[in-house]
Amino acid sequence: MDKGRNPATLTGRGIFYADRREVDFSQSARAFLFTGQGSQYLNMGMELAKRFEIVQQTFDEAEHIFQKEVGVSLKSFIEDNSNMSLEEREAQLKDTRIAQPATLAMDIAI
Repeated sequence: MDKGRNPATLTGRGIFYADRREVDFSQSARAFLFTGQGSQYLNMGMELAKRFEIVQQTFDEAEHIFQKEVGVSLKSFIEDNSNMSLEEREAQLKDTRIAQPATLAMDIAI
């Protein structure tokens, strides 16, 4: 939308678009979009896990299964407190073997 495209194009497809600076979203409905590989990022879902116990429990379960199956910590690829460098974690998180379980855990948690 920042490139001058017409928001009516989205509205015609059932997608509401608004500038967050101009709309009060406090009473609006929420939508969660479940994206695929390529949408993962460092610390994804960690703020939600701090705020909502069910999200934390879901990540804990995913962590347990990943550790059992793969032998390493899934959270070590997502969280800031890893002993890997930022560049290493970003590269690892792009790997399908890490990205798919990470996005699946996030989707289930939501």
